[in-house]
Amino acid sequence: TRYWRDWSSDVCSSDLNHEKYVLQSLSSIINQRTDFPFEILVYDDNSNDATVKIIKEIELPETIGLRIFSAEQNLYQKNLLNYVTHHIVINESKGKYIAFLDGDDFYGDELKLKKQYDFMESNQNYGLTFHNVNTVSERGEYLSDLIPITFRRDYSIKELKNFQFAYIHVSSVMWRKTRTIWPPEYFCCTNNADMISPYIWAESGPAKFRSEEHTSELQSRQY
Repeated sequence: TRYWRDWSSDVCSSDLNHEKYVLQSLSSIINQRTDFPFEILVYDDNSNDATVKIIKEIELPETIGLRIFSAEQNLYQKNLLNYVTHHIVINESKGKYIAFLDGDDFYGDELKLKKQYDFMESNQNYGLTFHNVNTVSERGEYLSDLIPITFRRDYSIKELKNFQFAYIHVSSVMWRKTRTIWPPEYFCCTNNADMISPYIWAESGPAKFRSEEHTSELQSRQY
């Protein structure tokens, strides 16, 4: 683990038996063209394949740190994965911004983090920024957009707190962290992070939709 005095941003990733995808996923983070240091925080939900081994063998540049949090038992099956990845990993983060990326997703734009970071630095009134997500096949062929056109827009704080209203994919977000420690009551016991997360993010401010970046989500998943 490398320790900087201040990480400008963190990227939080959750994994469960992602040996087929995790190298591509983490490589898309490491290959980000940024002018600031950041740390990758990986939560592994008791994978029984080579996921953790692959993560530990990845080489990192000096400006990127990596920490791995491993579960002793599978918490997804206990409906507690969202609680752990938010409550533990987010509380461990040191950066003032947090980006997210599921272990079977990957960033499709090498400037994604820099574009979002620059926007957040210049727009202190926003709590987060997000974008569209594409679904692709294992061969990398474009299949569809995940975010319907009607949801590709800005959201107010009130709208973010309405669980049925905001449609924001977690892997597209960069969020302004406003608390050092987040108490357990902020996290519902649900594995649908896309639904509960906007309510948590709302404390930081409204959401800005940007079309300049994108994340790709693999179509074929195995759990």
